[in-house]
Amino acid sequence: MTLDRALPWFRTGNGPWFLAALIAALLAAAAYVNGLGGEFVLDDRAFLVDNPQLSEPHDFAYFFTGNFYSYSNLPDAYSASYRPLVFAVLWLGNYLWPGSALALHLFSLSLHIAATLLVLRVISRLIPDISAPAAGMGACFFAVHPVHVEAVSWILAFPHPMATVLILASYLFHDHHQRTKSIHTFIQAVFFFLIALLTVETAIGFPILILAFDWIRHGRPRLLLAAPYFVLLAFYFVVRNAVLGEATPLVFSDLDAWLRFPAFLAEYLRHLILPYPQPLYLSMPSGWQSSLASGLAVGSLTIFFVFLFLKRVRDRRALLFAAAWLFATLLPPLAASFNPTPLFALRSLYMPSVGIALLVACLAGTFNFMGNRVVLAAVVAFLLLPLGITIDANRDWQDNERVYRRIITSNPEHFAGYHGLGGYLARTGETQAAVGQYEKSVALAGLKDRAGPLEALGLLLGQSGDSTRSLDIYRQLTVLEPNRSSAWVGVGNNLWYLGRLPEAADAYRRASAADADNREACYNLVLVLEQLGRTEEAARYANCATRQP
Repeated sequence: MTLDRALPWFRTGNGPWFLAALIAALLAAAAYVNGLGGEFVLDDRAFLVDNPQLSEPHDFAYFFTGNFYSYSNLPDAYSASYRPLVFAVLWLGNYLWPGSALALHLFSLSLHIAATLLVLRVISRLIPDISAPAAGMGACFFAVHPVHVEAVSWILAFPHPMATVLILASYLFHDHHQRTKSIHTFIQAVFFFLIALLTVETAIGFPILILAFDWIRHGRPRLLLAAPYFVLLAFYFVVRNAVLGEATPLVFSDLDAWLRFPAFLAEYLRHLILPYPQPLYLSMPSGWQSSLASGLAVGSLTIFFVFLFLKRVRDRRALLFAAAWLFATLLPPLAASFNPTPLFALRSLYMPSVGIALLVACLAGTFNFMGNRVVLAAVVAFLLLPLGITIDANRDWQDNERVYRRIITSNPEHFAGYHGLGGYLARTGETQAAVGQYEKSVALAGLKDRAGPLEALGLLLGQSGDSTRSLDIYRQLTVLEPNRSSAWVGVGNNLWYLGRLPEAADAYRRASAADADNREACYNLVLVLEQLGRTEEAARYANCATRQP
């Protein structure tokens, strides 16, 4: 399966293209080689470390039957994401290289290198007479762009580079079909789009991109050629709705969300243009508004577009296509501004950044920078600066402590960073420091988010021997969520440790009543009842206590 019979950098006697591809690939590797030793961070643990589903046998249909987080070890988590191929890839990776973070980092890096080379290929097809150095400039900038760090350095974010590779391949096959009218290449284009859809939601904007591409190239929309992509997209939404049911609603009637939308757009564009310093957000603060930096970025991008459009660029169609790429691929992440809890994720900008690479190539093709040493030196500096920022930003992804401290720095008023850091410190034996982080998390969390930090704090206090304080925390949790079975188990465990057996038995009964399948509640209740001499009542819970989890 080939994108073309003769890629520019493979042509005999066309060394500059090969050199451009080689330099771009080497820069992509150099930008992330210091991150290959990174550990499993954030949700990597729930999917790749403490997840029994990862080592169980599955048929292929299994990967299509649940929401994204149903394949993790987070039983209470729910995601409105439908990404069937993501866990399939993780499952296969664990089968080939069990427990290897290095192998998965290499996989992500390989995807990034592949995306870089495909960006070079797209540039060469969009601007047929562009020079290899000018096209290579766009690809090299894509290779080192700091906005990619989260998508490449975080293992669980690999769907974004993967989907970008698939979308770029789909576009190239579509373009090849336009030139040759080969039905086989059109089928391949649709197939790659389907695989991208099943990888990450950012791909849903591709049919709009195809419609814009045909419009720009032919001066009119070619609805018949775009129709298969839209039909496939509609089928995807039908299947997604059937599997997920009622997903997280997008509240388009919320006025605040519409006021928030331009702020989200400005901030996303700011990180595509001025990607420093890099924040790590789990969610956005409720009062978040666009910054001065985002305003400058939007203004700069607008001026840049106008300048190139008025200038005698080699092909204005490429400039329009770059704008279409940004628009089509930014729409899916921008939909998050209409969520009840607005989410902001830099990893979502991996695919849109292709549009920036196209702009850089348009600019480089307008000027003969290879013939001027001063301009050439400026170009080298232009690439080395983001390369250095990317290498430095990779350090934040080496372990959970650095990741969560960066999250806290970026969003100090949100509870999740402190909760995550507390979990890391607890696992590394720094109990008192972990307690302090959990307490900060509880203090910052709203009522609907407080249960998780409270339970983590209560469990840690109990494990460290402070049963009196742990009991108080768990009692607060039962007031907050009276039917939380694990909270009543925590109450019972602490009462048992304090020698208050009748009260402990009552707590375990409440836990079992809230969740009849809670084996821990039944098992502990049997032991307590036997100590109290209530053997007949204990026998009634014996089946539940011995049931296999």
